[in-house]
Amino acid sequence: MILSAVRELLSVIVPVWNNADTLAASLASITEQDYAALEIIVVDDGSTDGSAAIARQFGVVCIRQENAGPSAARNRGLLAASGKLISFLDADDRWPAGRVQHHLSILADAPATDMVIGTTRTIFLPAPSGEAAHPPLPAPLIQQNLGSITLRRTAFDKVGRLNPSLRVGEDKDWFKRALAAGLQIRMTPTVALEYYQRRGSLTFGTIDPARGFLAALHDSLQRRRRAAVTSPSATPPATEATPGDR
Repeated sequence: MILSAVRELLSVIVPVWNNADTLAASLASITEQDYAALEIIVVDDGSTDGSAAIARQFGVVCIRQENAGPSAARNRGLLAASGKLISFLDADDRWPAGRVQHHLSILADAPATDMVIGTTRTIFLPAPSGEAAHPPLPAPLIQQNLGSITLRRTAFDKVGRLNPSLRVGEDKDWFKRALAAGLQIRMTPTVALEYYQRRGSLTFGTIDPARGFLAALHDSLQRRRRAAVTSPSATPPATEATPGDR
C-alpha cells in the first residue's frame, strides 16, 4: 500500500547508557529510513562517555536523566513523544532499510491493529570474521525485543508503561501484559531489527538474562494471583517460561 501524503508522525525512542561507540550507527539506521515524519527521542540515562554529544550531532531530541535503567528511560521518552505511533531502538542495535515503511503500511491497512512485530536477526560480536549472524528468530520468539515493534500510542493506555524496576527481561514482562490486555497484534516475517550481542552488554555476561526473565515471570504471577483474589471464579492462564530475554 502507498501511504497517504499526510504521514503520521512516528516517535522513535532510543534509551542510551554509555553507548558512544555504537550510538551513531544506531541513529543513522533510523535517519536513513525512507520515511520523513520521524521524531527521534534519545534519553541519556546518566551516560559518562559523551553519548549525548553524539546524539546532538543528529539534531534529535535529547533528554538527560539520572541513571534509572532502560525501562525508566523508555517511559521518559514516551512522556516526551508527540507521535501517535511509537517505536523503540536500543543504542547498540540497528534497523534494516525499509523497516519503517513496512510496519506503517501494515498499520495503515489494518486500523484495528494495535501493534506490528517483525523478526529479529541476532548478530554476535566479536567473531573471527567480525560478525556472526544467526538466522532470523522464528515467530514464537519474536515477541521478546521492543526494537522489533511499531505500535499505536493508544496501546499504552491498554497495557501501561514498562516496569521501571526491571533492567533485564522488561520486554517479556510488557509483552505478557500486552497479550493479557488483548492487544490486536500482527506479526511479519520481515526482519525489523538487527540485534547486536556484544561482550559487556546486559545479555553478554554482565547480568544473567535468566534472572531478569524470572523477575518478570514472578511479577506476572503476582498480578495473576491478585486478579484471582478479586475474581475467584477466574482461572488464570498458564504461563510459558522461555528464558533468554534481553
